[in-house]
Amino acid sequence: MYKILFSVLCIICISFFGCVSKSRYLDLESDLETTHIEAEQAQKNLKALQIQYDKLNKDHTSLVTRFHESMNESLLLACKNDDLKMQLDNEITISREKDLRIDELTETRNKIEAGLSEPIEANQIKIEDVQGKLKITIVDEALFNSGSAKINKRGRKLLMEVAESFQEKKTMDRVVENPPKNIAVNHSLKRKFPSTWELSAARSASVARFLQEKTTFLPGSVSAAGYSYNQPMAANDTKKNRPRKIEIVLVPIQ
Repeated sequence: MYKILFSVLCIICISFFGCVSKSRYLDLESDLETTHIEAEQAQKNLKALQIQYDKLNKDHTSLVTRFHESMNESLLLACKNDDLKMQLDNEITISREKDLRIDELTETRNKIEAGLSEPIEANQIKIEDVQGKLKITIVDEALFNSGSAKINKRGRKLLMEVAESFQEKKTMDRVVENPPKNIAVNHSLKRKFPSTWELSAARSASVARFLQEKTTFLPGSVSAAGYSYNQPMAANDTKKNRPRKIEIVLVPIQ
């Protein structure tokens, strides 16, 4: 009897422990499957995060590039702004200098006109503004005898009056010009002056030399220019245009 009971108990124990092991196995198998599922989900999440990271990294790179481009554009705009400001300052400076030159020319002209009212009224001298320069035109007959490049006594007196009216202007150069008339040189003068070009140049040089020697003009501030008949001051077609003239041009020093 005892043998039979012992055998039954053994069978029962074996059956019991055998059932527990299988249940545990099933639980472990379920846990493993759950772990696989979670691992796959984690992998998917990792891929999604990697995609998101790559996008953010790409956006960051794009923003950095745009930032550098903006900085470069800002630097270019700053340089352009500086250039424009410099140009504006230069324009303002040039404008002020022009205004000063205009004021100086106006002052000089007023002074000359006040000191030479008689020869101006006698039409021996004409004063006019020409492209930012002051031109004093003197009739040749008031300075030279016919066919001569030597300044006569009356001409020296007149030139001194002219020079005294503007010799204090040390910011100007004086250019003496003698545009000739389109007329032939007298036959008796052809040996000395083959054409009006030579006579024009000689008279310009005489006036320039006189102004340089008889006044306080700075050396180099007076120059002379003579032109050929190809560049006459006016056509020789009226009595009014016939007299030759000397031009003294006051040129503001830049």
